Amino acid sequence: MNGEPVAVEAIVERVRRVHAALTDFRQVTVDRIDDGTRTALLLSQSGVHVGPLPTPLGTLAPTGRLLTRRLVEFITHDHLRLVEVTGVADDLDRLGRAGVVTPFA
Repeated sequence: MNGEPVAVEAIVERVRRVHAALTDFRQVTVDRIDDGTRTALLLSQSGVHVGPLPTPLGTLAPTGRLLTRRLVEFITHDHLRLVEVTGVADDLDRLGRAGVVTPFA
């Protein structure tokens, strides 16, 4: 993931942490582009923040707020398994909604 090998167990654990931190978690595919063995996804994720949430700025204590973020994933596959996944997330918006960062003026 993002150029580094990641064990399936680590991905499963990451998903479990997010689901534990956000109730009513939803992930919606906003847009998808497929080109043979490559897929690009624009995802929208949301949930009510009720547990510790790992972020680029450290673990965020529960706020009780609805948090959202957009995520772009570029996936390469051979029709049977993933070959490479690169993801870029808009954590700034989510951290702003959590009150951790102040929106730019």
